[in-house]
Amino acid sequence: SVLLLLLYYFLNLGGSPDEMDDYDHDQNDGIEMNGTAIGGFVGGGDNFDDEEADSGVPNPEPLSTIKPLVRSQNRMFLCAIATVMIAAAVYVIGGVYQADDNDLPEDYNVQKGVIEDGNEFPTLEGDYPAGGKKGHASANWFDHNSQDNNSTNGLLHQELNRTQNAHDAAMARWNRTHPGEPLPGKCERIESKYRLWHNENITLADGVQYTVIEQMQHDGDAFTQGLTYHNGKLYESTGLNGKSSVRILDAQTAKVEKKIDMAYKYFGEGMAFVNGLLYQITWKKRTGFVYNATDLSLVKQFSYTTTKGEGWGITYARCNDEFIVSDGSNYLHFWDKETLTQKRKIEVFRQNGKPAKEINEIEYWKGRVIANIWYEDVIIVINPKTGVVEKEYDFSKLWDSKERKQTSKAGVLNGISVSSQLNVLYVTGKNWNRMYKIRLK
Repeated sequence: SVLLLLLYYFLNLGGSPDEMDDYDHDQNDGIEMNGTAIGGFVGGGDNFDDEEADSGVPNPEPLSTIKPLVRSQNRMFLCAIATVMIAAAVYVIGGVYQADDNDLPEDYNVQKGVIEDGNEFPTLEGDYPAGGKKGHASANWFDHNSQDNNSTNGLLHQELNRTQNAHDAAMARWNRTHPGEPLPGKCERIESKYRLWHNENITLADGVQYTVIEQMQHDGDAFTQGLTYHNGKLYESTGLNGKSSVRILDAQTAKVEKKIDMAYKYFGEGMAFVNGLLYQITWKKRTGFVYNATDLSLVKQFSYTTTKGEGWGITYARCNDEFIVSDGSNYLHFWDKETLTQKRKIEVFRQNGKPAKEINEIEYWKGRVIANIWYEDVIIVINPKTGVVEKEYDFSKLWDSKERKQTSKAGVLNGISVSSQLNVLYVTGKNWNRMYKIRLK
């Protein structure tokens, strides 16, 4: 804008002020400053004859005409500069102070030191206390004093710093935009932000209620049990004894970048990402594992219990800073994030009033638990407070089951993950040779 204004200044309305130097300030002299006569003019008139005019040499404007034009030009230029400066100030100040109630801390990018969208990461408060305060539940396996950026401890320190910076930035902005008001709880903010979607009623009878954005190739030998995302990477847990594994995938292509195999006795199930760590559960061994999300090195092992004594799906709900676990029953189990022990559980019922049995892979998204059901090509949306299934999406047309059986060993739809885009999800299935990016309606 400034460059355009400068061009305007020098090319329009009689030229630049430097042209004033071509004339003596006494217009009655008719003499240039360099002393060369230009054909005197008095009182603003010119004395060029027709022959001089025909020669192509322009008659100079009298100063009585030039001066008002230059003054007008200067005023317009100054007004334009002032307008640009005011607009810039309004843009900057308005971006800070003119936020509505939906402009909440979740909207900021964690990599830049602020929290962003409704994905499952990161939490608003730091998961690990700065300086490694004594008595912290994770102190027995997390060395707070380690500064090795390539180690699990170093990665956790990085996550802590980003999360703490995000928290500080979010609180500062909230105090500017809502002075004197207490910061709403995390659950309250999510409920407010996604209220319209929460209130929509979608049933299987509504047919296709999603849009396919992209189809990618996927390893057809992967018996997908768990799928989650963080920072450009997908993390996949596969099942079956002797074939179970933990994988890192390129989120753009679904290509396997790193893989570790599990011991034969373990049947891999769901997996969740939290602050640089992957939490995986197994089917019947009541054993879980925590891995470094960068190199898949084992950090620790833990035991757990559920209603059926099995593990099917797991996700992290940042709203209440807890894990949510399914076990193939119609219950959701809520675990303390530090102790990995059950705090409560709720019963889930389908829209037809029947128990939602065989809840499989789950993901926390927009304040709700979205889940696959074993033997069904559906995704249900569960209110984690009440257990009510608010929506049921029919995915039977995504990849027709008859075509699956004819072309591959592919099984049922299973595997849901958030993505880098708030409204876009990854979905796949057991032994599917394809993965989709979809958008729910």
